[in-house]
Amino acid sequence: MNGFHRMLHRGQLHQRNGHKIRSAIYARIIRVIYQNHISLKADIDGDVWFCHKGFGVVINPAATVRGGYYNTALRNNR
Repeated sequence: MNGFHRMLHRGQLHQRNGHKIRSAIYARIIRVIYQNHISLKADIDGDVWFCHKGFGVVINPAATVRGGYYNTALRNNR
């Protein structure tokens, strides 16, 4: 897991635990460094992988992003 994904998931953890200031700091750092707007309120699976560190991605707070297809396909083809 690279720095972007680590920051995204830690920010989401702080958001879920009610730490508004900490989650806002993570969201701002992600927005400035990686030039995207991924809401920490969005429901994003831990196994979702954003190519190019999510550069230019915009995800609404009400969005649900599920992963697993790529990993499942790899497991089934072995």
